[in-house]
Amino acid sequence: MNIKKRKWAKKMKFSKELFINNLEQLSNEMGVSGHEDNISKILSKRFSENNLVIKRDALGGIYASTTDFTQPKTKLRVLVCGHMDEVGFIAREILPNGLVKVKNVGGIVDTSLFGIRVSFSGKGKQVGVFTAVPAHFASANAISSDDLSIDFGFENEADARQHGMSEGTIIGFDSTFVKTANPHRFLGKAFDNRYSCAMLATFAEKLQELENENSEVEIVLGATAMEEIGLKGAEAAINLVQPDFVIVLDCSPAADTLPKDNKNGVLGNGVLYRYIDRTSIMTERVKRYFLIVLEKHNVKYQPYTSAGSTDAGKMIELNKGIPLVTCCVPARYVHNSTSILDVRDVEEAYKAVIALASNYKEDIHMYLHYKNEEK
Repeated sequence: MNIKKRKWAKKMKFSKELFINNLEQLSNEMGVSGHEDNISKILSKRFSENNLVIKRDALGGIYASTTDFTQPKTKLRVLVCGHMDEVGFIAREILPNGLVKVKNVGGIVDTSLFGIRVSFSGKGKQVGVFTAVPAHFASANAISSDDLSIDFGFENEADARQHGMSEGTIIGFDSTFVKTANPHRFLGKAFDNRYSCAMLATFAEKLQELENENSEVEIVLGATAMEEIGLKGAEAAINLVQPDFVIVLDCSPAADTLPKDNKNGVLGNGVLYRYIDRTSIMTERVKRYFLIVLEKHNVKYQPYTSAGSTDAGKMIELNKGIPLVTCCVPARYVHNSTSILDVRDVEEAYKAVIALASNYKEDIHMYLHYKNEEK
């Protein structure tokens, strides 16, 4: 396998400041599945500022490239993508006393919600809290998830509706991006998967230089919709872009604070070598390409397995099968109101994307598509 170790120009180096600025803005916005417009607007602005061609799919996904990728291919096409949406809630009932019953949007552990702040956009931003039982009133009877509701301070149902609450209203976690005492680590909501969105916004400024590293490829940046409710945007992305190779960016749960299995996703240990999860597995050839490229470019990585899934789980089965890799990073407490991420892992993922895209050439393409044998 002809893999060349490339020395990238200074202008291709990872900018921690640029990434963190992008992540902060994207993390602070709400974008629950099916309602990602706040996120796509930020990405559209970043793409436009860098004179990229922007396309959309009918689910709300947004894509950018240096040329119009909807025209017939003249080069190998690499899709670098990640989903925009976050887990959250949707209102299903307003009680007579003004409390709001909700249904989860995406995978959330109900028992982690007691006392957690949330918000929605009605007549202005409205902030509330999941109901909790004070210790003074606690009894031996456990509170089930069916007992959960949100208190926005409304006095009754009419008051709630007057402030913009109705059935179908989208509600999200109310958390703010914060820098921790550790200069490498940051705290905020929806790092799953605003990490990928911030990466796409960062790559928007480097896209032309990245394509200059490999004249055989055109690269499309893609942000998909509705991943958290069943990988819905993945198929729309493949149908629109028609890629030859895919690099999926996502944020996976770190286990390094757990009493058991605490080596499966450790903050600061590099990009995840996610060789199997619930819906996808790396083929032998893709695995070989991934590992050779990362090792040749001194990219720090860590083996990882997951009981969850990413857009890769849907993409891998489409268009007669597409070779793909994931460049995920670990974060603590994902799918909760607040997560913690280490930017050193992001830098390794950034280097991995550049290495994988810059080495994807015709001989690699033929090999990964099982059209030839390795020489």
